[in-house]
Amino acid sequence: MATPYLLLVLHLTMAQESGSSSSDPPPWAFHIFLCDIKSKLCNEWKEEFTKTPLQQGNAPDAANQSRITYSIHETRIEELVQEVTAQCIMSPANGFGLMDGGVDMNLSEMYGGTAVMVPHWAGQQNTATCCIIDLDSLRTLLPDGSGLPRYLAHTPTMRTPKTLDPDDDLVYRSTWSILTSIRRHNMTLGAGDVRIDAVILMGLGTAVGRLPAKVCATQMAIACQHFIEAPANGNPDKDVNTSLGKYFRTWHYAFEIEAQVNDAVENGKREDTTARVTS
Repeated sequence: MATPYLLLVLHLTMAQESGSSSSDPPPWAFHIFLCDIKSKLCNEWKEEFTKTPLQQGNAPDAANQSRITYSIHETRIEELVQEVTAQCIMSPANGFGLMDGGVDMNLSEMYGGTAVMVPHWAGQQNTATCCIIDLDSLRTLLPDGSGLPRYLAHTPTMRTPKTLDPDDDLVYRSTWSILTSIRRHNMTLGAGDVRIDAVILMGLGTAVGRLPAKVCATQMAIACQHFIEAPANGNPDKDVNTSLGKYFRTWHYAFEIEAQVNDAVENGKREDTTARVTS
């Protein structure tokens, strides 16, 4: 009989693709539009994502796509949504869903204003978690709303506005939550739902949180790399036991991931400090 621990591991690593068609790309395959108005962050994204196995492209290619692809855009989100097709957009929000400042205010105004958006969240959402919200009912209220992303990936990076700690792996955890939430959405499409083929991501924690661009870019890149290399995403690894026909992660695999995340945090801080000293 399977132990509760084994059942938990299997749940974390495998899921039934009940909502997807055999003709669709795998649920973990989609395009990421990295968008920010700051050239510093865009340049750091270029440097860090080049180090990963992710493929760079201009748009999602559903016919051939089997992994994440990405593109980098130094522009405002209001302009990007008019230029590209994306089914989802991320909000680097606070834990109470109050979208009345910064990027959140821009997103709120795109969908009809704070008074319309705020009632969609009640209570408090933990930081570094992602909740995908269907905004189709709001899009229909706008004369040009059909071109806006249908889904909002609400991802709090702070409970309330504050300066964030660059020693924390918050950006990694937030990025991982976004990627896995999209994967889960694509696996469990219900009646009327649409697959997320592309998502727009902005810098996490780089505005109000004042995280250095290097810290943000380094952690986002390693999270995306770990996602596409995950055994559960079609990448069996030598440290994964498949004797039950399911993926079973070993502690060696877990500690390797932990070490790489810690290295990314330290490297991001160190390179940012060096750049500021020499500039």
